[in-house]
Amino acid sequence: MRYIAIVLAMTLLSVMAYAQEHAEQPIKPDSIGLRNYAPKLYLDCDLGCDIPYIKSEIVFVNYVRERKEADVHLLVTIESTGGGGLEYALSFYGQRDYADLNYTLKYTANVDATEEETRSGLAKTIKRGLAPFISRTPLADYLSIEFEEKAEAKEVVDKWNNWVFEIGLEGWIFCTKTNLQQWYYADIEARRITEVQKLEIDGSFYYSDDLYRMEDSDVRNTSRSYNASILYAHGLSDHLSLGGWLTYNTDEYSNMKYGFGAAPMIEYNIFPYSEYAEHEFYFQYKLWSISNNYYEETIYEKLDETLFKESLKMGLSSTKKWGSVWASVGASNYLHDFSKNQLNINTGISWRVFSGFSLSLNGNYSMIHDQVALRREDATDEEILLRQRELETDYSFNMNLGLTYTFGSIYSNIVNPRF
Repeated sequence: MRYIAIVLAMTLLSVMAYAQEHAEQPIKPDSIGLRNYAPKLYLDCDLGCDIPYIKSEIVFVNYVRERKEADVHLLVTIESTGGGGLEYALSFYGQRDYADLNYTLKYTANVDATEEETRSGLAKTIKRGLAPFISRTPLADYLSIEFEEKAEAKEVVDKWNNWVFEIGLEGWIFCTKTNLQQWYYADIEARRITEVQKLEIDGSFYYSDDLYRMEDSDVRNTSRSYNASILYAHGLSDHLSLGGWLTYNTDEYSNMKYGFGAAPMIEYNIFPYSEYAEHEFYFQYKLWSISNNYYEETIYEKLDETLFKESLKMGLSSTKKWGSVWASVGASNYLHDFSKNQLNINTGISWRVFSGFSLSLNGNYSMIHDQVALRREDATDEEILLRQRELETDYSFNMNLGLTYTFGSIYSNIVNPRF
């Protein structure tokens, strides 16, 4: 082993010496001087952006890790389109000598776009957005503008009339000597989304099977559920919408043999819907009619019943240069008994507190007093341990916290894909 280690060490030293001898030639002094005039760009896109590709395609800026060190803060937010694609909203915020430059460009990637088409289209849009900044520097002499002549405008004929269909299948299996776990999921969706109307039809099936092999006997936990829904929304203005919701569900865990629900709903957004990439502050109200049929008799001695329920939800979100924050509060109650109610609070923040230090916090709290489908019979120890059925509770809570601190060089121009 000692000789092998010596040979490996000698080989590594030889490779390092060869690499040093054949290293890339340093950048010429005049190129370095020119690069010093390049605007500093802070690219704010955690998900959905191929950062190494963008850095390799856009080389006329200096990439920095800190927002406050940048001349340009590029904030990218992503939303799904009605056709199943992605819309990128690119907000350019000028800082320091560029403080007067603030605008937003949008790029849409179709649902059938490849990864290469998506990232190249995004990079092209970023280049277009950076042009006004580059034009104020000596790099402007190296900036060229090309015009691609567009074909004559023609009316687009959509044989699908804005309908999009999607089918998804997913499965997972894990096996050891004493345990076999598997679950399967299927989903089918049809949607038609226009500027004013939204129609979404969705159906799904879930099945799970957990087998535990014990010394004396085997313990098995199976569960299945079916869900279907139809959502329709119609915009009356850039702030107000009306709609309706139909639902169906079957869930062994929740003692629901089948349940039907129907609800008209209304929503008002204080901000125009068109400003979704920056902020929203909405109120939603629904009035439910619910018909339930249960596998087993409930704690209220019911095998089936028809109920009426109302719900009100308030939600807000804001995306700024320092980060983003969102929160929602929802309350519901049954009309025949106001003591059967529920309150849900969701909140989260992603905050760059100061240079290099970021904080993320997400939390959810629910006050639960409306478990009308609970089984009357007491749960066995096996059902409790294996979570085979819904149990009585008056609250639920979860939270996650993340802290990140980065320090060192503010520049991050180099892309190194090795290993």
